Amino acid sequence: MNRESIPAQMRSAYRWFVPITTRWLDHDVFGHVNNVIYYSWIDTAVNSYLLTHGLLDIAGSPSSASSPKPGAATSAASPIPRR
Repeated sequence: MNRESIPAQMRSAYRWFVPITTRWLDHDVFGHVNNVIYYSWIDTAVNSYLLTHGLLDIAGSPSSASSPKPGAATSAASPIPRR
């Protein structure tokens, strides 16, 4: 599913998109995307956003436990339904 295949009213609810290509290992024997892969995609999109907008500097960040790090209190994945 690409950005253009999502109805405009659903796309307008989101401000930022990042294209992600599926890999062979992302799918099960039936061609379905494995559930854990969705969280990997979310992680990729969040970190891409943070890096793109200068909110995360991996190379310049100290690795001490006291340094602030981005995180989420809770998370849930709700895939966009196909029509």
